[in-house]
Amino acid sequence: MKNVILIITFLFTSINISGQQKRGSKIDELIEITDLDNTISTFVNSILDKHKEANTSISDHCWEKVKSEIDYEPLLDKIRGVYKTNFTEEELTGLFNLYKSGNINEYERQINKIDNQLYIVGNEFGKNTSKIISEKINNCR
Repeated sequence: MKNVILIITFLFTSINISGQQKRGSKIDELIEITDLDNTISTFVNSILDKHKEANTSISDHCWEKVKSEIDYEPLLDKIRGVYKTNFTEEELTGLFNLYKSGNINEYERQINKIDNQLYIVGNEFGKNTSKIISEKINNCR
């Protein structure tokens, strides 16, 4: 009897992990097709530009070093978490297909339910990034 329970538990766990991996894969496909990496890079560049305007005496070499040390992965992980919490694998596939087909209005309507969560995540990342930039440029002075 213990072996049967163990086997059922193992199968359930395996199926659950497999489903989570598929959903994670769908989220990564969505991140890729929406060019989120480029959007994040543009966001970081705008933060850097504001700091550059306020700190004109910092060398270009220092700015490049600061930029290269900014890690986007924690932001992407949080974004993945928002999608994983709010959408099923089927819904993620639907979102991917909507975006790929060019039906951007319907895509945006469907992701509207996570706008606030994404704003909070992005805002937190922006504040943390700005703080990190300030700390790093102080080392360049």
